[in-house]
Amino acid sequence: MNYTAIKSFLFIFPLIWLIGCKQPEPPTLKEIRNIKLGNVLKNELYVSGEAVVINPNTFKALLNEIDLNVSIDGQQVAVIEEESEHLILPNEDSAIPLKGRIDLKVVESIINKQGLKILMGEELPIRFEGMARAKVKGVNMKIPVRFSDRINLKNIRL
Repeated sequence: MNYTAIKSFLFIFPLIWLIGCKQPEPPTLKEIRNIKLGNVLKNELYVSGEAVVINPNTFKALLNEIDLNVSIDGQQVAVIEEESEHLILPNEDSAIPLKGRIDLKVVESIINKQGLKILMGEELPIRFEGMARAKVKGVNMKIPVRFSDRINLKNIRL
């Protein structure tokens, strides 16, 4: 091999390698499903659900933190803070469990304000807003969370 061929190879190979390496993309929140309000136990009410996260990469990701504010009818009722690791599979949806405690005083105020609507079975808006963090190929990434749905408070026993 001559010197020019080696020089060309040393220039072209790293260039092809850099172009061929796809940068990791952050996972995204698809939805929050199976939102449930648990029974009141020892003056605490629990909210639970599943965050469905999509990993657009061809390699796995690791969700390691979730920090969400939960509001019902525009009033903040809970904070969900999780710091456990959850595997997010490549090119698929992954369900991440969510759990949090609700401030009963705020729920009582919502029920007092919206009592007739709740008794009639009308659903109220619930909103999850905050941030999740994932590690993809060693790179820390933020996942913004903004999700709204509707929930029925009719069956809560205070």
